[in-house]
Amino acid sequence: MIAAQPTLSKRASIPPATYRNGRPDPFSRESMRKGVRQFIATQGFTHSLTLNSNRDLSIPNIRGMFGNFCRRVDQDRFKKCHVERLPSCFRFRAIAFVEHDASYPHLHLAIDLCPTWLASIVDDRLDRQLQAHWIEVTDGAGSIQLDPITCIQGWSRYITKNYRRDDEYFLSSDFHSDKSLIQSSELRQVLEAIAA
Repeated sequence: MIAAQPTLSKRASIPPATYRNGRPDPFSRESMRKGVRQFIATQGFTHSLTLNSNRDLSIPNIRGMFGNFCRRVDQDRFKKCHVERLPSCFRFRAIAFVEHDASYPHLHLAIDLCPTWLASIVDDRLDRQLQAHWIEVTDGAGSIQLDPITCIQGWSRYITKNYRRDDEYFLSSDFHSDKSLIQSSELRQVLEAIAA
């Protein structure tokens, strides 16, 4: 008996890992995950953070909560309300991936809490502050888990395990103003020119 051939629509919905000429497909799930993992590995992230919403939310809702959380972390770090005026390169840096988006979603993050940005060390006090910010954002329903990253490749593999090529991830800079991003880019260019 001859097995039924998949329909054209089924074939089109699963992209091949390589083209017929043997070159890798840059838009395959594997290529996209590899690219995201390489990005994470080069960003100098120091800690893993899991933000649990502990309730059923839509992806736009949890995305908004993540943006609100990032702003509160910046406000706490710089002791000012209007952190949007700061260049992005000075602000809290994080990348977040949603897990269990169908029900009770939570976020896995790689974040930068280096001593240069934090102006102190990571301790229980910081853990409590992050917990307090997330609880405010979730109206009392959330919880967090903060740990140092001991292996960035392992953590990047874990947080991207469910990543599909059409999934979105959130960057803390997604919530920065265009002016802040432009200032940050200009500042980097000046610093690179000085260093050269």
